[in-house]
Amino acid sequence: MARRHIEAFLPYIQPMVDFYGVSDLESAVRAFCAVGDEAELADGCQRLFAAGAKRITFSGSLGPDRDEAIAILARVANRLGNSRRGVATILP
Repeated sequence: MARRHIEAFLPYIQPMVDFYGVSDLESAVRAFCAVGDEAELADGCQRLFAAGAKRITFSGSLGPDRDEAIAILARVANRLGNSRRGVATILP
């Protein structure tokens, strides 16, 4: 799902793509998204905050079990909020 979303935005973020040397869709997902299981998602968010992101918004397709996805995102957002590294929000 992240691939589909990032692919749609690539033309609009070309300066970032060029700056980070993103050469293909997979490297774009790794550079600009936080994906994976709960631990990978938290690590990806922390990586984005360390790179200077002030806010991360989770939205769009959340997979086949939306309730579980929201529960995972809430745990990650709570953990990140408690670290005071940035703000993580969930949009429906």
